[in-house]
Amino acid sequence: AYFNPTVPHGANSIDMALSDFSCRDTPQGRLAFDPVIPGMVEDGDTDCDSYRNSIKRRADSADDYGPIWLDDSVGALLQALEDNGILDNTIFVFQEDHGQETKNTLYETGLRIPQFVYSPGTIPESTLFVGPVSTIDVGPTMLEFAGIMPSYDMDGRSWKASVTDAIIDKSAHPIITWSGGDPCIFFDNERDRSVRCGCYKYI
Repeated sequence: AYFNPTVPHGANSIDMALSDFSCRDTPQGRLAFDPVIPGMVEDGDTDCDSYRNSIKRRADSADDYGPIWLDDSVGALLQALEDNGILDNTIFVFQEDHGQETKNTLYETGLRIPQFVYSPGTIPESTLFVGPVSTIDVGPTMLEFAGIMPSYDMDGRSWKASVTDAIIDKSAHPIITWSGGDPCIFFDNERDRSVRCGCYKYI
């Protein structure tokens, strides 16, 4: 499943969203009651206005509103998975959609993004995957974990075998690399093209 929290995009005013709207406002219309979201809005404990005020109270500046809201949303999702007894049978992937410094470019600060994966029983805590991974690898990887063989060729490459078959370092921070060697990753943006192989990139 794909989860997109209700935090506005950075180009929009998060302060305005917190001040001028409530948890009841949705794209389909206004709800008649506050939604109950354990970890955020609790039934009879923390109402919508109290929760939204808590975001501002916990922030050092308006720049913190979005990260706090997002962090709470992710926490609420993990809590819901745990409450339903399916957290330990879920692979949780968290990532950004693009770099923050030079968006719409082929430089590392525009292309390179953080990706965090939580999978109890499969990936030990603090494991570091060393090697280039692309967002198009997420699909093949999740399908392989689910035991689904796609009926068509996919551009991405699954990293499941690299994780599950690796001889993991017994240190506090295990390190995993691609089995079979690092792949080359290709990028394009309008008329610009680039390829990265290992630590080298050609633009």
